[in-house]
Parts: sequence; structure tokens; C-alpha cells
Amino acid sequence: MMQIYTEESLAQMLGCEVRMVADARRRGEIAYFSIGKKNGIRFTQQQVEEWIKSQTKREDNLTDIQRRAIEYCRQNPI
Repeated sequence: MMQIYTEESLAQMLGCEVRMVADARRRGEIAYFSIGKKNGIRFTQQQVEEWIKSQTKREDNLTDIQRRAIEYCRQNPI
């Protein structure tokens, strides 16, 4: 089953403010899709993982927080 996140749930999982996720989306740093105006922005697990990797200096050396974020996404789908 594909895991889907809102801006709010992604921010909570990463331990940051929703504004940080929204700003990254607006800058085109993280891919997303929309389910109409009322339902808002959504992110797939793959989009989240790709974004986290893009923020890492070396993809083969993820930091502990990034590893925990990926694991959290896998264990806590919406």
C-alpha cells in the first residue's frame, strides 16, 4: 500500500514546522500532488525519500535523523 502524507503529517514526522515543508514544496525541492483545492497537497513515500536524499551531502551516508524519518514513514502510513 502506498503511503501518503499531508504537509502537516510530514512536518510532524520530520519534527519541523509546516512552513518548512510548504516552503520546500514552493521552491520545487520536493515533488507533490494535489487532490483538489479542499483536500490539499499530498506527498508519496517515494517523494519524501527522494527529497531527504537530495538534502544529504552523500546519499550513502544518511544522518541518523534522516534514517529515523524514513523508518517512521514506512511504519506510520496515513
